Amino acid sequence: MNPQQIDIGSFTQQGQHWQGNTALSKLERVMDETRRQPSNMALETAIEWQLAGETVVLAGNAGAREAWVCLTANWQAPLQCQRCLRDLTVPVAVKKRYRFVATEAQAAELDADSDEFDVLVSSRQFDFEALLEDELLMALPMAPRHEECPSTPTVPTQAALEKPNPFAALAALKTRSIQ
Repeated sequence: MNPQQIDIGSFTQQGQHWQGNTALSKLERVMDETRRQPSNMALETAIEWQLAGETVVLAGNAGAREAWVCLTANWQAPLQCQRCLRDLTVPVAVKKRYRFVATEAQAAELDADSDEFDVLVSSRQFDFEALLEDELLMALPMAPRHEECPSTPTVPTQAALEKPNPFAALAALKTRSIQ
């Protein structure tokens, strides 16, 4: 089993089912999204996944067969709260179906008509890890936040707001030197 070189035709015809986990360190673009973490917990996580293939026989198309793959992935994404800037773990779940076709033209035409599944081009060396990485990136929240932050950000005190502006002092010096 090599998740970077799946023969989609063989995988779906045999109805194969794979499951495993991928270390976050193998998914560079996803890791970049977690690097903002002050702690090293981002390096310790793994993404659990399942991949199932099947061949569907079309009734209206003279018994033609279609290759389908279902991807399921679960992960506890270590992120940073955008409100309090503390560590935050967000559950990320992906469940997606893919229909595989022979050409890019077919994929483009069929994909435009479907919101329920994606249409991809079949390959003998399909890179599952790249697909997993793409789906995880799309599932991450844009601005992760705690429902309630563990602490509130500090508000400036009245004394801090009343401090003299250092640039006002410079402006006063400039005015004196001109006179």
